[in-house]
Amino acid sequence: MIVIPMSRGHLSGHFTKAQQLAFFSAEGQLLQLVDNPALGGNCAAKSAMLNLIQQQGLRLYW
Repeated sequence: MIVIPMSRGHLSGHFTKAQQLAFFSAEGQLLQLVDNPALGGNCAAKSAMLNLIQQQGLRLYW
């Protein structure tokens, strides 16, 4: 699975500033489009975004 930050239907340059998060299958099929809980938020909102990504089965690598 792949997650891409999106704003106004286009790729966003920053995860925490993106309006939505788009979840795609490895084959490129859109599975889910979710409002970004981190948008305009504080550290707790950013943690909520990371939790959302992890709940979808994605691993985060830094």
